[in-house]
Amino acid sequence: MAGTSLEEIVMACQGASLSNLEDPESSMRVTGVTLDSRAVTQGDLFACVIGVHDDGHQYADEAVRKGACALLVERKLEHAIPQILVPNVREALGPASSVIHGEPSKKLKVIGVTGTAGKSTTVQVLADVLERCGTTADVLGTLTGDYTTPEAPELQRSLAKIRDENKEWACLEVSSHALEFDRVKGVDFEATVFTNLSPEHLDFHEDMEAYFQAKRRLFDFECPVAVVAVSDAWGKRLASELRGIGHEGLVVVDPQLIGNPKLTRSGSSFVWRGQEIETPFLGAFNLMNLLVAAETLRALGWQQEVIVEGLAHVSPV
Repeated sequence: MAGTSLEEIVMACQGASLSNLEDPESSMRVTGVTLDSRAVTQGDLFACVIGVHDDGHQYADEAVRKGACALLVERKLEHAIPQILVPNVREALGPASSVIHGEPSKKLKVIGVTGTAGKSTTVQVLADVLERCGTTADVLGTLTGDYTTPEAPELQRSLAKIRDENKEWACLEVSSHALEFDRVKGVDFEATVFTNLSPEHLDFHEDMEAYFQAKRRLFDFECPVAVVAVSDAWGKRLASELRGIGHEGLVVVDPQLIGNPKLTRSGSSFVWRGQEIETPFLGAFNLMNLLVAAETLRALGWQQEVIVEGLAHVSPV
């Protein structure tokens, strides 16, 4: 039977309880999820997210009129349809969206990349090299959507699409906003990657410490590989903190691994672990992006010769 049972959703959401289920033997199945009442279709779970300016509970009436079959709420509402009560709707939305879409990240190998600069280039290079290594990969991020990291329902829907296309890898840009708003909760990561941190988005994050703490949340996920570039003080701090908690999969990427860098009008080259890499990428900053991608793939078990060959043929973003 298509769709997901309410009980499965409750089990996926920490501290959840179910009310208004008149028939415990009901065969009701949830077929979608959204936090936008305007986008509700028949069979959807409507998530009443409390935002900075709006409270989604105020839009439950509209969602029910449009065919929502259940509500994800923080307080019980005067509606007869089933309601899943959770401590925090936004925190529950990721796991709920994941289970509704068949937990796609459990069937994929997902690499999550965060940092101020280099995310788009790094995820694209990772995907391109993986393809050239003989596997299949796709990218989710700035170059493929309106947001660097979409809201959880759209993110899980996109991951499900990649899964259904029988691809093995998903390379995901993870923004600080996404981490602050729990959009990637419910994603199983194969590797998490930190590129760098510099003053940006301080209109949203009150200061650099808050910005760093948001980025650091990506490394709270249970994940076998954590790759951290130490080209700035924030990367060095993150590496130190992860080393301090005994992260066994920590990979520290030092800029000194870039040997004999050469920049020309048509590309660049450098020596990585004894092998020269020639690429069409321009600019010294891209050498670090290429190095981070190479070290990530090496940590995931790919042979150095294969990585070098792949990097030589990737196209600039």
